[in-house]
Amino acid sequence: MTGPEPAAAPRGAARPRVARHLSRLARQLRGGPRMNLGAVLDHLGPASFGLALVLLALLALVPVPGLFGVVFGLALVLVAAQLVAGQPRPWLPERIRRLGIPAGPLSRGIRRSLPWLRRIERWHAPDRLTWLTGPVPGRLAGVAMMGLGVAIMLPIPLANLLPSAAVVMIAFALMMRDGLALVAGLVVAVLSLGWAVAILWFGADLLGRLAAFV
Repeated sequence: MTGPEPAAAPRGAARPRVARHLSRLARQLRGGPRMNLGAVLDHLGPASFGLALVLLALLALVPVPGLFGVVFGLALVLVAAQLVAGQPRPWLPERIRRLGIPAGPLSRGIRRSLPWLRRIERWHAPDRLTWLTGPVPGRLAGVAMMGLGVAIMLPIPLANLLPSAAVVMIAFALMMRDGLALVAGLVVAVLSLGWAVAILWFGADLLGRLAAFV
């Protein structure tokens, strides 16, 4: 099994303009009624694990009624698992691809995230400590993002903010072969997963105490 090379940029490659891609997507969505998830991902261009992971993490933060956070978290788990397995391009089941997303909230959510994404782009440095972005660290990053996707699926208010930020940091690091940024992203991932576990632990304990009291 090969490492997750499709997410990483080749050595010496130009800095990927993620914010530019998403800004173009937000303009295309503006004024439209709905767009299915598959069409949104297709707008990003061919075979980009990094862009797909960034977009799915941002989608999980868009305040849309319904169980969209669960669906986006599940899609993120599937894409991250394919990254670990060394698949050549991201793939989602047709049922998830057909999911309709309100275009207005999605466009507004992307536009609001653009300043933050541009700051992340400037902070990353292509080909920095590339030995930390090889197949084994990349596979570890994929496993971490699978866990982050599960955390995003949890029905806990605001609990998806830190996992989504960690996914974006890791995806940028892999695309730019930035080993230092990858380490930082994995640290944020560990913190966010620990926070999710703590919330579940204390929530279960509180429910148990309330049940005993009643």
